[in-house]
Amino acid sequence: MTLQEYFQKIDEIYDEAKSIKDKVRQSQRNYELNIEASNKMGLVVSLIQEVLKFDLKNEEIVYSLKIDLEYYSYEKYDCLSHYFYESHKIDEAVENIQEGLKHLEDAIKLLKSIPVSFSDKFKNEYCPRIKRWEYFYNNSTNKIYAFYARKALDNKNYVEAIDNYKRFARGAKEIIEKSKKLEPMYERVSIGNYIVMLGNISQTMIQIIQERDIFDNDKLSENSAIELLKYGLEAYNYAKIAGEENPEWDQFKDQVNVLYKNISNFLADNKEHWFNIFIAFQDSHELKKIMQRIDINNFHKVESKLLGNNKTYKLWKNGSFFIITFLVIAFTVYSFVTLKLSITNYLLSLVGIEVLYLIVSATILRSIELLSENNFLELIKLTLSNQFNVFKLFTKKNESKNNPQINRTP
Repeated sequence: MTLQEYFQKIDEIYDEAKSIKDKVRQSQRNYELNIEASNKMGLVVSLIQEVLKFDLKNEEIVYSLKIDLEYYSYEKYDCLSHYFYESHKIDEAVENIQEGLKHLEDAIKLLKSIPVSFSDKFKNEYCPRIKRWEYFYNNSTNKIYAFYARKALDNKNYVEAIDNYKRFARGAKEIIEKSKKLEPMYERVSIGNYIVMLGNISQTMIQIIQERDIFDNDKLSENSAIELLKYGLEAYNYAKIAGEENPEWDQFKDQVNVLYKNISNFLADNKEHWFNIFIAFQDSHELKKIMQRIDINNFHKVESKLLGNNKTYKLWKNGSFFIITFLVIAFTVYSFVTLKLSITNYLLSLVGIEVLYLIVSATILRSIELLSENNFLELIKLTLSNQFNVFKLFTKKNESKNNPQINRTP
């Protein structure tokens, strides 16, 4: 083949490999295609090595081939690592990703060492790749945590799995922010990786819950379980948004279904912990919707209990006594001095003031999401029963014994 034919062949095979990788990204069910993509990347590497044997006079062409050689080598091992990861052959996955990272690191070094004498055209073509390839490097390095997490999970070492998944999740979130400075496709890929791995975290959560002895032996605290739920819920919200923006990607649809099932199973199996879960996720409308679908009665029971322990509500309930008292005194003076109402009309007016005050106050609580629609009337009932019980204001109650609190997950 001529030199031009080699270059044309390299471009054709690389485009084929890239197309295969896109299919894998769209659906994890296609993970076995990673082998085919890796083989094609390997063929590209071999072709470049053959081209470098030519007596090339142009230094820029030689330098560009050396850069491409290292990068395509990285692609080859990266595809293999994903295949082995999905096949649960974690040692092979780690070995391949680490080998790929060596080649990528060498490629980045070459990019940063482009001779000053090279043309501006060459620099403009290759220098912008530095940020993209550093993004790839950080992304691949972070994935190693997910690889080790899956190995620990396969060996039922749940504590180690959780630690590694949490490290991955923190790193992946940082990578998403960095990807926003690149082309939109990189942010989409970053979010996809994040969703998939957080989906794995939620799957870990389910396996842990099913192993009851873990809780019995205090190997995993309730706070850790809630933290796992947080990751699962976050992934669920990400997957829903990503699925709406990328309807052609089955990967996101699959994750939405898996995550919803995992979260629902967790909540259904742990209704006795709903009070603490409710406290940890008071701002999550999505979680509340899932709770309501599972057991609407238990949801309202927990919500009522939470309302009874809410400091804002307590302050309003007890403080309203003094407000009502003031209103009554003011209205009494105004009624008899100005309006000259009869006793009957006066008493009816007092009732009207009380009801109006309760409705307005309850509506305010509802508007700031401290009260659900279903608990509106219950709040009125509770308040009326406690409104004028002045002695309660001076009675100390230790409620923490009956309602142990948990810390919010950091």
